[in-house]
Amino acid sequence: MILPLGRRRRASGFATTVLAGALAGLLAAAPALAKTPAADDRIGGSAYGSYLAARHAETISAIDDAARFMEQVLATDPDNDRIIGHAFVLLVNDGRMEQAEKLAVRATAKSSWAPLANMLLVLKAAKAGDFAGADKIRDELLTAGVILEDTKAGTRWKRK
Repeated sequence: MILPLGRRRRASGFATTVLAGALAGLLAAAPALAKTPAADDRIGGSAYGSYLAARHAETISAIDDAARFMEQVLATDPDNDRIIGHAFVLLVNDGRMEQAEKLAVRATAKSSWAPLANMLLVLKAAKAGDFAGADKIRDELLTAGVILEDTKAGTRWKRK
């Protein structure tokens, strides 16, 4: 349908007004849209926020961000075994072995992540040439029901 000339001007004036309003809204929001989550200072402002950010980063396979956020949670609750374990696993997955080793020594017999922590400590001791220390940790693992197997592909573990 073709509008008469007068109606076309009103319709195009209305469309121009709507378009100008939308453009003004986008320009006003541009600074907020330009921020990335990592640059946003509000993320990680609380332990709960950092925990949720870590879990979300983990689900989208952003392990480096997940580890960083979980370290923030650990700083607020340094004696929580579950948080220590979660941070440890994320640090190992991110390849940050020095930080992971500091957490590995905090594993207890009741820690669900203790076998992985002890395996890391065995490897650390063996790399340092402390084979007696490595064997001692392996024996403790065996007593706890965890078997370490050395294969061509590396060390693997399983439960008895």
